[in-house]
Parts: sequence; C-alpha cells; structure tokens
Amino acid sequence: MANPKRVTLFTTQACKWCKVAKAYLEDNDIEYVEVDIIHDAQARQRMALMTGQYGVPVLEIGSRAMVGWDEAEFQRLYHLKPKS
Repeated sequence: MANPKRVTLFTTQACKWCKVAKAYLEDNDIEYVEVDIIHDAQARQRMALMTGQYGVPVLEIGSRAMVGWDEAEFQRLYHLKPKS
C-alpha cells in the first residue's frame, strides 16, 4: 500500500495485541519495521521517551505515536479509509 508514512511497531514476543497489530499490517500490505523492545534496549528507551511508558504495542506512524492497538485510530493516523 503506497503511503509515505513510515510505520514502526514496538513489540514483545508475549504480547497478544502486538500479534493482532502485526496481522493487521500484514493483511493490509502495510510496510513496517518490527522492533522487539526486550532485545533492543535503545529502541525500548526511544519508545519510553516518545510515549512516557513501557507498555506494548506502540506504533510509530510518521511522527505520531499510538499506544495500544486500535484499528480505527491507526486508520486515522495512517490516513486509511475504513473498510465498508
């Protein structure tokens, strides 16, 4: 899907909602970079500075951050039209 916004998904392997977010991105052909904050301390620190917390999932969409998974909010931030 052509969209100039870069998407980064901050995750952990045990996170159920991270898997839901990842499946949505893949099902909708949205390119993203997945970062496991358990194994990447620098990314964990960046995420905490960006959001003020350590919970996942966090999606960085362009210059905006979304804490948790909310399909409608992702669509709004990514400028997708909701499916009919």
